[in-house]
Amino acid sequence: MNGKQLKLEFFERISSELTGMEKEREKILQKIRQWLIETRKVFNLINEEKTEEANLILHKIYEEVRKFKEEVKNFSEYKIYFHPLYRELAEAFCFLGIIKSGEVINPYLLDFPIISFLHGLTESIGELKRFTLNQVIKGEINKAKKTFNYMESIFNAISLLTEFPDSLTLNLRRKIDVARRNVEETRNIIAYTTLHQMRE
Repeated sequence: MNGKQLKLEFFERISSELTGMEKEREKILQKIRQWLIETRKVFNLINEEKTEEANLILHKIYEEVRKFKEEVKNFSEYKIYFHPLYRELAEAFCFLGIIKSGEVINPYLLDFPIISFLHGLTESIGELKRFTLNQVIKGEINKAKKTFNYMESIFNAISLLTEFPDSLTLNLRRKIDVARRNVEETRNIIAYTTLHQMRE
């Protein structure tokens, strides 16, 4: 056909910009993978009750992330990639705060999206279950009951958020369902252990 063709010279510029964005994305993902690995070490230290060491590493990661964000040009274009990291860091901060001082960190003191924080808080129930079961194994049933109470308090609070749509909360309800099972399983284990001790 001999019709007049559109002038789309700007696509060359778009292609160049996308190439630059892809390079920036790869750099970001590499850093995120590194921080996620370091964050897993924090969880291990907390479970070993080495909270001071865990606290130092966690705040070091937090500061590195904060500074890195400031260096990223057009950060809003890439913030979606930070959700898994924010979630893990929020989980670590919540888990550490509970074990160290019996408190959950105020989310507004962290420079994280509130949805990422809620995912992290919800997932901290799984870590608290692990910690509680370790206490049961060591025969520290009273400590286990105390940790379980923290689990239950968190679950009761986040359960109030199930009315919000998944499109807003990034499928938080699925994590709440997992948390519910963790709470029930832990409650049953503590009840069984307590009953067994009473019979001895």
